[in-house]
Amino acid sequence: MKIIGIAVGALALAGFAQTAAAQAVIEREMVQAPMTAPRGALEINVDTGYTQGFGTLYGSRTMRDLAEAGIGVGLGIGYRALPTISIAATGQFQGFNASNDLPKGTQVRGGAAGIEATFHVAPFERADPWLSLGTGYRMLWEVPPGDMPSTLTHGFEVGKLALGIDLRPSDSVALAPMIGADLNVFPWTSEPGTEMSSVSSPSVSTFVFAGLRGRFDLGGARDARVQQATVIYPARSAR
Repeated sequence: MKIIGIAVGALALAGFAQTAAAQAVIEREMVQAPMTAPRGALEINVDTGYTQGFGTLYGSRTMRDLAEAGIGVGLGIGYRALPTISIAATGQFQGFNASNDLPKGTQVRGGAAGIEATFHVAPFERADPWLSLGTGYRMLWEVPPGDMPSTLTHGFEVGKLALGIDLRPSDSVALAPMIGADLNVFPWTSEPGTEMSSVSSPSVSTFVFAGLRGRFDLGGARDARVQQATVIYPARSAR
């Protein structure tokens, strides 16, 4: 009887294992990521959006004494060395609303030029977050009406940070909502026909930016990422 009991138990255990195996089949297979990513490509970036300055220019003169909010447009031309890293030369032009403290009809414009490195978090996905760091030179033009001379205030864009997320309709095109800010020091002013002069007590100011960036990659290669994935298939019912 003991032998018969052991045999019945073994048969029950085998039946349970067979039933569990029939519920699902687990396999591992190699799958490709949704997108390929540029490598060794010429990369062109085009930006536009809202921008505004804050802080003190020099002495007791604040950014709000010169300019209110405005619109900026930018261009970057660079090299996408790897799917995760690119470096670019950048330039931006801004048109600001002049402060009400300035003579009526005064125009305030800005410009910046520099270099920027961008780091991509998920270059093989359709939604690719990125971070960029840069530095450069920044200028502000105060252009009064009539024959009054214009004033150029200029100095260093000590650091620039931007965050965005590429939304990629194709392997070589992306549209990214982005935000950014920089830190600037303006030690000098200039007027037409005069030598550059130093200002008293230059301070730290910032410009913030929020807008859109279009990214276009030309030439180079397109790398694919292949990875192992676990796939669970429902078992077919026995006939």
